[in-house]
Amino acid sequence: MTMRCNITYNNIENKNYTIIESWVKLMANVSIRMDDALKKQAEELFNDLGMNLTTAFTIFVKQAIREQGIPFEITKETPNSETLSALREVEEMKKNPSLGKSYTDVDKMMEDLLS
Repeated sequence: MTMRCNITYNNIENKNYTIIESWVKLMANVSIRMDDALKKQAEELFNDLGMNLTTAFTIFVKQAIREQGIPFEITKETPNSETLSALREVEEMKKNPSLGKSYTDVDKMMEDLLS
């Protein structure tokens, strides 16, 4: 928000001077909690881009308001090919339990896994 104000001050000779229509921008403080390591990484990145964390956050908020949403796509992490393969294998084993080995003893299972 911007606010209009008149500022009057006295000099040594007791003469009044008025600055008319001086515009003062009201600023709010915002506190954000984040992991220290993440903050350091962000500060390094934004410093390389010629800005500080406050400027970067202000840019983010202005862009979010302009777009009326988060200004980038938020998605779940996409599993890599090895994870996708393991997920498919588990689904197949659920459909056909004879494909996998089952255990009733955790120690035996761990022994087989570690061998």
